[in-house]
Amino acid sequence: MKWKTLVTTVIATAIFTTSTSASAATITDANKLKEIKSILKTEYYPSISTLNNIKTLKDISKNVDPYTVYFSKSEYAAFNDAVEYTLVGIGVSIEQHKKGILIMTVFKGSPAEKAGLKAGDIITRVNGKNIGGQAVDKSSQLLKGEKNTKVTFTYYRPSTKKSVTKTVTRQVINMPNVETAMLAGNIAYIRLNSFSSTAHNEVKKAIQAVSKKANGYILDLRDNGGGDVNSAIGLIGFKKSNKVAFTIRTTEDEGYYATANPSNVWNKPLSILVNKNSASASEMTAAAYKDQKTAKIYGQKTYGKGVMQNVVEFKDGSAFKYTMAEFRGPNDKKIQGIGVTPTNVTAVNKEVFISHRDFLNKQLKNYTKQTMIVRSGTTKSITVKPTKAMNGSALKNAKVTLYQVGGKTRAITVKASNKQLTVTPKTTLKPKTSYYLKVVNAKDAKKGTYQYISIRK
Repeated sequence: MKWKTLVTTVIATAIFTTSTSASAATITDANKLKEIKSILKTEYYPSISTLNNIKTLKDISKNVDPYTVYFSKSEYAAFNDAVEYTLVGIGVSIEQHKKGILIMTVFKGSPAEKAGLKAGDIITRVNGKNIGGQAVDKSSQLLKGEKNTKVTFTYYRPSTKKSVTKTVTRQVINMPNVETAMLAGNIAYIRLNSFSSTAHNEVKKAIQAVSKKANGYILDLRDNGGGDVNSAIGLIGFKKSNKVAFTIRTTEDEGYYATANPSNVWNKPLSILVNKNSASASEMTAAAYKDQKTAKIYGQKTYGKGVMQNVVEFKDGSAFKYTMAEFRGPNDKKIQGIGVTPTNVTAVNKEVFISHRDFLNKQLKNYTKQTMIVRSGTTKSITVKPTKAMNGSALKNAKVTLYQVGGKTRAITVKASNKQLTVTPKTTLKPKTSYYLKVVNAKDAKKGTYQYISIRK
């Protein structure tokens, strides 16, 4: 296949969105429908055979695909709010599911969290209405509304095979799109919740704030359902050696998008975290870094939404969103219906732990490994004896650090002598956590020892 650079400029929502205002003559529903059917006939990907079944605007979603939908003015405003991470509702990010609405993320402190919802739950009914088979953009509107109004929904939890009905009060959801933390060993953790139109710039600012101190980065895209493709292209361009963002198929063309102004924003090694709820632009980003070997990908196989949508805006504020292309990774591996498999497959909820542990292992590889310590979670002291790598004199003046794997550097007190070091955590080490105790020669930082500490029940 002969690839070429595509030159069309697009802005993407739920991967691809080109906003084009239709003429004033299309304001009536009949004229909107006529234009929509013309678009579907010429631009819908891959092709449509149910065009004659679409008699009204309401017929669109049930005769095309879950991502192709007509929005009223209020629905389109709410849709954009969700992508830009601002809304009044129950506090979840969502994706299409044949049974209703799949919960991708439950925001901290939200009505949804207080009601007990978890990522992976499926909302099947809202205010008594069955939403199975309905376009997610439509059914999600039922969850939204005015502040302090109530909504009742039923959700199904696959792990328990049980359904639960809850009534909650809608609230303004405070949703920070980028969250950061400095993990032990100066590994910068950056979580991106949505590919909003400014997401890549927000991530860039977060990187720049810690770049001088960081020894590596972890970018968390778990439960990120996607969004603006320009943000994904921008984020992919943060590695100078990422030459291609993705390959693409439309009804008219095949080719690839070059990344936008690639630069070395990620100035240290990078790991990316994904899971089964990472979709759309998250998959585009993960595939680009995986295929070009510019980051390690940790987690589980992603959702498998490899199609792009375009949006046509009408003069009255309504809009039409339709599937117009399929994207794949730079190596042209199919994503739609398949997903992206990480380079390092991990158990669920072990992604941060394992990726961080790999970073720490690399930092410690030149030090001497001591016997592993296994104990219960207490503040009991840890004794370090002299070794060939660290004699008594070196041990007495050594620099000691306690790294929590998957967490931060822990505060400790150290009592030193020529015979031993006594290291005491200032706070209790919790069960089911792990640590590295690093002891480094104060005069020669290349010499030292470390011990792995596992806290059991």
